[in-house]
Amino acid sequence: MKSVVVYKIHRADVANVRDEIKDEELLSMFKFSQCTQAQKQTAGFSPVFGGTYVHETKQGDLVLKYTTQSKTINKNEVVNKAAELLPVYLEELAIPSELFSEIKADNTEQYREIMKDVANNASFEVLKTTFPNEAKDMYIVITKEGYIYAEGNWNGAEKALSAIRSAIGSLPAVPVQYDTAASEVFRKFIVEKYSEDITLGEKVILETPEGGKITFANESAYEDKVRDRILDDGCSVVALQLDFDGCFSALVRENMTVNAISYDPSLSVLDEEDRELEESIQMEALFLLQFNKLRDFHVNLRGILKETSLTEEGTEDA
Repeated sequence: MKSVVVYKIHRADVANVRDEIKDEELLSMFKFSQCTQAQKQTAGFSPVFGGTYVHETKQGDLVLKYTTQSKTINKNEVVNKAAELLPVYLEELAIPSELFSEIKADNTEQYREIMKDVANNASFEVLKTTFPNEAKDMYIVITKEGYIYAEGNWNGAEKALSAIRSAIGSLPAVPVQYDTAASEVFRKFIVEKYSEDITLGEKVILETPEGGKITFANESAYEDKVRDRILDDGCSVVALQLDFDGCFSALVRENMTVNAISYDPSLSVLDEEDRELEESIQMEALFLLQFNKLRDFHVNLRGILKETSLTEEGTEDA
């Protein structure tokens, strides 16, 4: 996982949701298949590790894989195809070239409709001959406690969760909420040493009172001018790179998306004993090696930000 959005299932629904997701037949009904000639994009669930649509780890986490694929349409091809199709289309409509020149000069509604139809037909013809882009996989992990780690940005994560809702009927989950504003905690990371376990990394993004963005990277992230911008100029921190446990780093934004995740090389290598296992088991072991570090980081971050608790009715506890 290189970026992630974290959700929380309502506590009363965790067991039921997990049981529904374990029913592989439900997910397999929404399985991924390659783009056909007529499709611009497609998405669905793919087998994970050993070939099942839902994989349960020894820790009790459920792992799913949501796959998307799209085609990138070449606009020049569409323009050329439209020019090729236009005379044929006019002939079908029995519109002489002289009459077409007149309605084109007047920019009539009929002209606009003709050009719209030709453009649509041209786009479809180009679509049919366009080879799809490489499929992209997004992993989703549902923990025993009801947290959902959805790989990707907000838009991608929401689409993946929407697919799960379609498969199982309901998914009462919302992004994890916090009692403390992220920007305030970010500020403390810079102004004072705020945590023993999570430390300031090499990137800080500030927002000025006028709405401008200032980025400090590498050594400049630790310079006094960053503090001065916050304390003297009234800038707020909108994103901050945080390091954890000497082997994990991520850029956390004020909306609590975790981006630009990087792992120490030691988290990409299995022990010699594990390298003797079959490939699917190795894939799982490597995935969990990194995911467990991400989970530990997020658990610490939730503790610092003081995660908001929800009542049985889904409202915040007092």
